Amino acid sequence: MVNQSLTGYKGIDQQDKDELHYWSTILEEDMQMSGFAASATAVQFNECVSDQQCYNHIIDVPLAQRMISQCRGNKNALFLFMLSSLNLLLSKYNCNSDILVGIPPLNNGGKLSQVSSAKLLPIRTQVNWTVCYKHYLASVKQIVSEAYLHQNLAYAEYLNNTSGNSADTFKTIVMFEGIHPSVALENLGPEILFKMHEEAGMITLSVYFNNKYHIIETVQQYVKHLTQLLNWLTLHPDETMEQIDLLTTAEQDNLLQMYSGFAESTASNLGSVVEHFEIAVRQHPTLTAVIDNNQSLSYEALNDRANQLAHFLLKHNIDVEEPVGILLPQSVEQAVAMLGVLKASATFVPLDVENPEERIRTIIKDAGIKILISSKKYIRILNRLQWECPEMKSYICLDSIYIYDEVENEANSLMDENLWEYMGSVSVDDITGGGWVNSYTGLNFSQEEMDEYGDNVLAKLRPYLNRNQKVLEIGCASGITMFRIAPLVLEYYGTDLSGAILEKNQLKIDQQGIKNIRLGKMPAHEVGFIPGNFDVIIMNSVVQCFHGHNYFRQVLSKAIEKIPEQGIIFIGDIMDLDSKSAFTDSLHQYASKLQTAQKQALKLEWEEELFLSRAFFEDLQCELDNIESIEFTGKQGNITNELTEYRYDVLLVINKLKKNNRVPQKKKNKYQFSRSDLNSIITLNNPDRKPGPDNLAYIIYTSGTTGTPKGVMIEHRGLVHLCEWHNQRFQVTSNDKATRYAGFGFDASVWELFPYLLKGAAVYYIDNFLKLDMLKLNRYFEEKQITISFLPTQVCEQFMEFDNQSLRYLLTGGDSLRIIKPTSYKIVNNYGPTENTVVTTSGQLNINNTVIPIGMPIANVAVYIMDAYGHLQPIGASGELFIAGPGLSRGYLKRDKLTTDKFIANPFVQGTLMFKSGDLGRWLPDGEIEFLGRADQQVKIRGYRIELGEIDNKLLKLPYIKESVVIDRLEEGGDRYLCAYYVANNSSVDVADIRKELSKELPEYMIPAYFVELKAMPLTSNGKVNRKVLPEPEERLLTKLRNYRAPMNEIEIAVCEIWQDVLAVNKIGVTDNFFEVGGNSLKAVRVISKLSEQFEVGINQLFQYPTVETLATQIHFKGISLEQKIEQAKQWISRSHNRAEQAEEIDDKMKRYSKSYNDELYLVGEQRDYKLPKQILLTGASGYLGIHLLYEILVTSQDHIYILKRGLNERDAVNTLIRKIEFYFGASVYEEHKHRIHVICGDLTKVQFGVDSMCYYQLINQIDTVLHAAANVKHYGALDDFYKVNVTGTEHIIDFALSGREKCLHFISTVGIASGTVNNQPHILFTEDDCNVGQQIDNFYTQTKLEAELMVLRACREGLTAKIYRVGNLVCHSESGKFQENIEENGFYKTLKSFIRLRKMPEQSPHHIDFTFVNSASKAILLLMGVHGNKQAIYHVYNHKFISLLQLNQMFNESGLGVEAISPPAFLDFLYSKRNETYAEEYVENILLHSRILNTDETFFTMISEKTVSLLQKLKFEWPAVSEEHIRKMTDYCKEVNFI
Repeated sequence: MVNQSLTGYKGIDQQDKDELHYWSTILEEDMQMSGFAASATAVQFNECVSDQQCYNHIIDVPLAQRMISQCRGNKNALFLFMLSSLNLLLSKYNCNSDILVGIPPLNNGGKLSQVSSAKLLPIRTQVNWTVCYKHYLASVKQIVSEAYLHQNLAYAEYLNNTSGNSADTFKTIVMFEGIHPSVALENLGPEILFKMHEEAGMITLSVYFNNKYHIIETVQQYVKHLTQLLNWLTLHPDETMEQIDLLTTAEQDNLLQMYSGFAESTASNLGSVVEHFEIAVRQHPTLTAVIDNNQSLSYEALNDRANQLAHFLLKHNIDVEEPVGILLPQSVEQAVAMLGVLKASATFVPLDVENPEERIRTIIKDAGIKILISSKKYIRILNRLQWECPEMKSYICLDSIYIYDEVENEANSLMDENLWEYMGSVSVDDITGGGWVNSYTGLNFSQEEMDEYGDNVLAKLRPYLNRNQKVLEIGCASGITMFRIAPLVLEYYGTDLSGAILEKNQLKIDQQGIKNIRLGKMPAHEVGFIPGNFDVIIMNSVVQCFHGHNYFRQVLSKAIEKIPEQGIIFIGDIMDLDSKSAFTDSLHQYASKLQTAQKQALKLEWEEELFLSRAFFEDLQCELDNIESIEFTGKQGNITNELTEYRYDVLLVINKLKKNNRVPQKKKNKYQFSRSDLNSIITLNNPDRKPGPDNLAYIIYTSGTTGTPKGVMIEHRGLVHLCEWHNQRFQVTSNDKATRYAGFGFDASVWELFPYLLKGAAVYYIDNFLKLDMLKLNRYFEEKQITISFLPTQVCEQFMEFDNQSLRYLLTGGDSLRIIKPTSYKIVNNYGPTENTVVTTSGQLNINNTVIPIGMPIANVAVYIMDAYGHLQPIGASGELFIAGPGLSRGYLKRDKLTTDKFIANPFVQGTLMFKSGDLGRWLPDGEIEFLGRADQQVKIRGYRIELGEIDNKLLKLPYIKESVVIDRLEEGGDRYLCAYYVANNSSVDVADIRKELSKELPEYMIPAYFVELKAMPLTSNGKVNRKVLPEPEERLLTKLRNYRAPMNEIEIAVCEIWQDVLAVNKIGVTDNFFEVGGNSLKAVRVISKLSEQFEVGINQLFQYPTVETLATQIHFKGISLEQKIEQAKQWISRSHNRAEQAEEIDDKMKRYSKSYNDELYLVGEQRDYKLPKQILLTGASGYLGIHLLYEILVTSQDHIYILKRGLNERDAVNTLIRKIEFYFGASVYEEHKHRIHVICGDLTKVQFGVDSMCYYQLINQIDTVLHAAANVKHYGALDDFYKVNVTGTEHIIDFALSGREKCLHFISTVGIASGTVNNQPHILFTEDDCNVGQQIDNFYTQTKLEAELMVLRACREGLTAKIYRVGNLVCHSESGKFQENIEENGFYKTLKSFIRLRKMPEQSPHHIDFTFVNSASKAILLLMGVHGNKQAIYHVYNHKFISLLQLNQMFNESGLGVEAISPPAFLDFLYSKRNETYAEEYVENILLHSRILNTDETFFTMISEKTVSLLQKLKFEWPAVSEEHIRKMTDYCKEVNFI
């Protein structure tokens, strides 16, 4: 590419300025030297530069005579004839109309015998194929003549004088012997020189070339096609050149037969993928079909669930080919949904959960989706989409038990207590106290406007008010409504989130002597705790702040419960969804008339606020009991503003005297379904209605030039052809294990699933946390024995770095593959637009490939490479790819014109169509295709197909953008990135604002990496954007994206340097956000890979802490080398025999301990606390031990348990608890005991648990026992996080236990406090009498648990009754083998897994192995809780019946696991030898990290529990001895959940 600046005159004389001006005009825009592509064969087989080659060709005499005749014997004319013909040939071969070649200067009077390439003249012509040859020849003649007139300033000199750049080598040079001096080409490179000689009517063409770049066969082809061209031009000089065809009839036939023809069909006679799948189900019912992290389904189970969903859809009158949206994360539920839709003969539309809500909304509206299949995880967005998309009538959440009980995961920031506390603290009147700000001006509403607002409520409620009524207002704010209504009623209770504003209200109440108003600080969902009932309930201007529709439903339900028999609920100032568009349009129109500075005051974003339609309230009457009637009214008032124009009020009449007054017979506007609705379908048979081959299977959306994504419609025929080709090509069988990696919105996701489901293979869904960590992904492949996988191009390039022993094939595609490396598996490159059912060409790669091809057309697919006028291109010539075959899409949904333009008649097969792809490529001699990019503005970034025009359209819609252009640029490393250039309206704008606006409508991969603000868009003389002068996005041009702050310490400096290297950015500051300075998920992998050489760091940390300064606080340098640590450990082990001698020193302590616990046992005896029923407050109930403690209490007592549980609201907390109970004990447990389970939505890290004061007061006077099992038990994390839960939380528990009714605190601790280092103490005996023995602990969990213990013991000295239970190494349930849900996070289990995976383990260890079965531990704790006597007690709750590593090894082998036990030094050497092997690295790390094998500098603690054991024996409890059966159950469960 020529890179130059057209400004600057260095050393040019005045008389030469006209020549400079001439060349500047000619060479103004982007240009490339024109030439013939180097032959892949030549490059591959010629290792060194050989001598210059020459091919001579004598033009046929008849042709030569016609040429000479038409040129009238003039050699200059003959040269121009040849030059113009070669230009046409180059235009054909390059599929480009802008041709630039070099010619020598005229040999003035024979003065020049030879010239260098630096003296060549650039001849640039624009080929217009729609004119006749005579016309084009005349234009060439004029250009050459003008070049000769300005030949004194050669091209190289021009570049040197204007920009200091050297000239690019001309790829094609044309000369005529006798007119031009010869050209000195001593080191001929990729260029070709055509020299013409005429003598005595004979024309000789000599072609000089370098056979490193060109082979004689291709040169002969060029000459043959040039001759074909010359023949046509001499015979048809007056006809338009678009008719020229370079190929002879024989060549065309050969191309169609050998390269572009349809291959033999592989498709069976079955019509749809559904029938194929059902055959596979009959053949392989019990084989596993799909697997994710949480579940797996056999073929039979998958078919049953898909059938159930299909019958559900059919029951709801789904039409054939009706589009059904699927919004689900990467999981087996996607497979259930896709198959269920297809089995109903409908069409699925994948909706990527990573896409912005606005983009999903656009697709729903465009596709006309009436029903959407999703998960409760997305309940907030589902409700918003449903009510904002008129087409979307219903949705179903496959994992919801009761849809209206689901809570929104995303909290509305408008319900942030801190926000309202601040608003209340700075308020000066009732207007500022309520945050009443005009969205258009940013100013507070006037007093007159707010008076009308308050009077509106009073006028509407006055008919319902009397002196005997009680009123509750939820969200009373500054009391605009409250102080108007309170004088008219008996009692008024006002709640609000802001304590500050309530204090100001109370002051006003006191000052005015008001006696009937009470105030309470609480969120809306806690109004159920308010004592008593109310006749009138008001929610005025608060619902827009709620988290979502479900939250509002739940608040409304609680409000209805507070109505005694009859009453009203007034919901005022509702933001009207039906007029939302008109409202936001009016704001943007208003903004367009303002200067940029004035726009800052406007509120243009409305994503947080909850807008409600009147139809939503109509549906509530069908869903909730006791709503007798609904009345909608507009706002009363004389002042026109947004409150009166775009909001409304609702009055609900509640009547509980009428039984069952819900209106189910009324047809709802919108429907919401859950798993329970699905379970009502008992028919699991295959539906009778089957889709045919011509029916649509799916619609997938791709980027669109107009700014709106376009839907590509794929039929079953295409999908079946894809599956059958795939399974035949890759020999897929039921033994194969494949993966689902690609994003759901990417059409490769279809390819990754259906072929395998037709063959009985298993498909593993790859979790997001694995996708970008190549090391973990490779381990996962080997652990699961994955045999075939697809990985997007950039991921594949990185994955090739690893050795993999399980794969047979690695498939890739989506972008241009740049590298290939030797692997043990076969790598297959694939290409295909969505419009041809995923795959069009495919080819296995060879490590010797110098050009990485995209393969050959697959079975049943024809590819034609043609020029712009429908002529087939020769082998080696570039052209546009046209695709034909049964896999072609039906077209674009609702885009008839675009469909007609892109799907055109196939001239080679009558009655069929072919797709105009817009992709460029060329045939290679072996029949494969080289991909050459795009012919339009579509680009591929990280495998995603992007229309640059779509981004441009979104930018130009922003009110502060005047002009914009988006281009893709190439980084030094070969990656492409997007860069947006823009001209702002009036004044500069913040890039962060642009990013934020674009992210609302565009997915992350379409957001430009850089934004460059320009004062004016550079244009060419033709008025087009001059793209070649658009600047690189240097830091100085990133406009106010960031303020640089230099790194201040060693870690920050190292992080900055690595970011700079990976991002190719010159200067990174500590406040820079990785993802805002060019970073993306793929580059994140490279950054972490480099950082991990020096630091302990994981990829999730970069996503969680994306700035240098925050990341630097989370990572730390690796310590001494592993080799040094291992040598230390060997020496430590060799000294272990001395410990027996050291143990003698603590005999006295052991004797004192034995006496003390025998005395205590005598005093305590078997006293049991039989006061029933107890009122127990339990924390940590959803933890592994906590849930078993809950179960033990439920099945062994009649106690009532109050569970403190975090959640968005009470329902959310309850649902979480139910799910945990069901996971461990089944669904019946909760149902049987729920009358004794009381869930309190609170947070123990907050003062008074963050609950309402009234609720807290009730609890402290009701609870008599506190069982504190909550803790942050993670292995790693920030100290603040551990401290907040483990210390501050315990402090709040102690405060609770010391308040109100007398209570006993039972505190769950850990044996881990007996660890760390004690100065000058190599060995310590640690009993129940010990606590702080001076141990220094570097583990945040145990460090904070020790501090919490000390806090409990101090409270005991102040009068608290408390017991501490130090729990051992919790393992599985002794009877079932079931372990904690998050098994991957358990260090002990990860160590055992590593032994099993490595098939090696040490035969002995200084540390005993404690198997504390969780059910035994919970029973032991409950028994000990019942013992009373001392005011304080400490128990060691662990299984004292230890086993050795050798015993564990024997049990492993008896269970068939085959693990070898070796000496500890040999094991350490083994670990060191395997540390860098890809498959072993993770397991080595786990052992070193969790086994404490290298912790040689710690004090050796011997923990004993004789006192606790003896007491438990008195209570008839005995710890179970670990047996082979226990180990077998344990490992069987690990296999069941795919852990080992």
